[in-house]
Amino acid sequence: MGDPAAPAGPVGRRPGGLDTRGQIVAAARAAFIEQGYDGASLRGIARRAEVDASLVHHYFPGGKPELFAATMHMGAVPDPSQAADARAGKGALVIRTFLTLWEPAAETEGTLPFAAFAQAVAASPAAAVAMGEFLAERIWSRMDDHGEPEVWQLRHALVASQLMGLGMVRYVLRLEPFASASLTDLEGWVGPAIDAALTRA
Repeated sequence: MGDPAAPAGPVGRRPGGLDTRGQIVAAARAAFIEQGYDGASLRGIARRAEVDASLVHHYFPGGKPELFAATMHMGAVPDPSQAADARAGKGALVIRTFLTLWEPAAETEGTLPFAAFAQAVAASPAAAVAMGEFLAERIWSRMDDHGEPEVWQLRHALVASQLMGLGMVRYVLRLEPFASASLTDLEGWVGPAIDAALTRA
């Protein structure tokens, strides 16, 4: 079924020099934001990107799950100096790194909403793999993993449970005071729990 929300732009070959893959990813991200994972279609994304649908399949042979995974890697990684308190533990930066991906703030305009991600993970194992890749790239790479594998695997699982729970409470259940709290407040409230998980023996 077509995607009525997507503009009916020209299709066919892209002019030389354009970042076709990047254009497709940007169009996909906009579609996922507006319509959710289930509502967005590859054909509609192709129209939005003004490319032929065959190019979407060329760059993303895994289909919509693979394309969604590509949008997961577009969030900016905050600098450690952005943490609210320079004395804060690593948990504060982990919180900001994670939440920046979902925040509808001006500096992250166009970021994917957490609800769309949760829907995608429920519908597609590939989206869950994408989340694992995001955690590995943006979170676990910032952790000092020492000791036996079962120790740091436990730490990773503890941190992931905190982050996913925070996302559900803030963006899906919208429970106060988390729903309207600033990132600074959330760093202070949840950061210590992350710090505790990071040092779990």
